[in-house]
Amino acid sequence: MESEGITEILEHTLNYFDGKSKIKQLLLDFVLLSGGNTLTPNFDLRIKQELRMLTPVGTPLNVVKALDASLDSWKGARLFVQ
Repeated sequence: MESEGITEILEHTLNYFDGKSKIKQLLLDFVLLSGGNTLTPNFDLRIKQELRMLTPVGTPLNVVKALDASLDSWKGARLFVQ
């Protein structure tokens, strides 16, 4: 089965917000990486590099790894179930 890679997903997401530069910049100001796949060595550096290629030179960008990447999403969702 064919599917898009992370670069294509990032590109589509950023393109969706073209013309809405304020929202687009808010997204780029805090990119949170969460999930077991983000534990791959240098995953955060790859994402930052891919985003740099998709944005104009000098665009502020902040990529942050979750403290507990494999469980933080579940812990956050748990707050809505209780």
